[in-house]
Amino acid sequence: MIDGSPVAARELPSTGPRPVLEVADLSVTFRGIGGRRVRAVRGVTFQVRPRETLALVGESGSGKTVTAMSVLRLLDERSAEFEGGRIRVATPAGVVDMLGADPRTIRSVRGAIVAMIFQEPMTSLNPLMTVGEQVAEAITLHAADRALTREGIRAAMIDALARVGIREPEARLRDYPHQFSGGMRQRVMIAMALACRPSLLIADEPTTALDVTVQARILDLIREQAEQRDMAVLLVTHDLGIVADRADRVGVMYTGRIVEAGPVADVLRDPIHPYTRALLRCRPEVGRRRARLVTVADTIGDPRACRIEVNGQAMSMWMPKTQADQPLGDTPVEPRLQEVAPGRYLCVLPVEPEPGHDASPARRA
Repeated sequence: MIDGSPVAARELPSTGPRPVLEVADLSVTFRGIGGRRVRAVRGVTFQVRPRETLALVGESGSGKTVTAMSVLRLLDERSAEFEGGRIRVATPAGVVDMLGADPRTIRSVRGAIVAMIFQEPMTSLNPLMTVGEQVAEAITLHAADRALTREGIRAAMIDALARVGIREPEARLRDYPHQFSGGMRQRVMIAMALACRPSLLIADEPTTALDVTVQARILDLIREQAEQRDMAVLLVTHDLGIVADRADRVGVMYTGRIVEAGPVADVLRDPIHPYTRALLRCRPEVGRRRARLVTVADTIGDPRACRIEVNGQAMSMWMPKTQADQPLGDTPVEPRLQEVAPGRYLCVLPVEPEPGHDASPARRA
């Protein structure tokens, strides 16, 4: 039996100083053609604190990027709808509720308090503007010090590029994005994000399409800047190697929910949820040949294996297979994150124990 105590989603803790970002019970639905609605994010809850890196990991389509973009209200709200939840960002003026804030307040948070690095730098940078013009625009629009002079802005631009390791930054201000390599363009994106000294950096697949050497340098740079600036990092990735090496805590996402969360070493060394175990088994192993690569669907198995006992109560670790697909609003009981060990959380549903059924033998203490 696993000891633990139920907690409301809004109380899900991470140890340390006051959170920079608190997301509680966030649900996002997209409206499609013919009135069809797709729930992309379901009841997501997490916190990020200064100098901490929280990774959201999962396969493509699990809701990681939608969750990240929701923090800054970057979704097209003509089709996206926030069904519920709360996104709270700590600012010098107090805590801002991003879902209830007016457009002016949201703009004051973007860049200055929370900055974001997007997946593909070539599509995020304007090919018709020089790098200097784009960095200057970020500083002018989002810097907390609105009294910067033209000389001050130029000095801030040069400093931003120099901090991310771009040589001869003063000369490179006049260059266009196509004159930079992929790794250097990503450095420019990081420079723009960090130029206003944000409290939280959201890095959405920051090393996509980069070679391994450049990838390591970019990740080292993000970690270095986080330590120097007491900055929190929300890292969105599908790369478990990056998670193991760079994150402090991890939330594993599957079909829009965080199904397991906890310290990285604990989750990767001793995964509890069947999906987390399946995800880890899908990694190719050097030196071991297989007829075919194992997929998540191959390894999830019988839904009854999701049973677990917490404080004497029978639970089922939430999986799409443990609950029949039902129209939105018809689910009788919503899954919830519950602490099952110190710092370890699972998405669970209460169930009636089957006669003679032993609750999750693999997870008995």
